[in-house]
Amino acid sequence: MNKKLPYDSEAALKQFGANLAVARKRRGWRQEDVKERTGLTRLTIRKIEAGEPSVAMGNYMLVLSILGGADQIRSLMNPAEDLLGGSLTNSLPDRVRKVKNVDNDF
Repeated sequence: MNKKLPYDSEAALKQFGANLAVARKRRGWRQEDVKERTGLTRLTIRKIEAGEPSVAMGNYMLVLSILGGADQIRSLMNPAEDLLGGSLTNSLPDRVRKVKNVDNDF
């Protein structure tokens, strides 16, 4: 099932794809060069550079990795920098479970 992304998420993904395309071009690489380094098809590389949400995150990571940017992903949503999450709670629960409603009506 293909769900529509929220506008801000879609815009961020499109910008990310465009940034990957610029990084590739700055290195003087063609899409064919990225294909050879990653094993992805040229169609998938075009979709990545267009910021298509249907492409698996692992494929985005392959391209990001050969461009030298994989380390930047580690800092995304870093708990130490998550100000909103940090303000909501001081400690993390061991597990987060959905509350079950028990029906004991026999």
